[in-house]
Amino acid sequence: MFFSKNNFKKYIFKVEIHCEKTQYRAEIEFITKPIFRGKAHQIQGNIFYGHTSKKPIIQLKGEWNSQIYIRKGEGGDYQLFTNVLAKADVNKVFLKKFCREGKNFIFS
Repeated sequence: MFFSKNNFKKYIFKVEIHCEKTQYRAEIEFITKPIFRGKAHQIQGNIFYGHTSKKPIIQLKGEWNSQIYIRKGEGGDYQLFTNVLAKADVNKVFLKKFCREGKNFIFS
């Protein structure tokens, strides 16, 4: 998806995840490197309880290749949720095998 705000362009990829069993729903945006200004690799989103709820129970923001912060509800301070840099690398052999077998991720 292409997005333009104040004549500064950036790409935003939106993902929505719904769980029928628990009734939780997540709306997450991955914001790639803006063309003119702003930070690269941004992630932001909301987690809701209930399929029609508009009030988030958790908000998240940060960089998908660095640190991601969350806060509960709509108030309060953000707290560190995960530090991706401290995690082990993804097994690249598994990813190559996964792609060779024709398995694909579906994005909307």
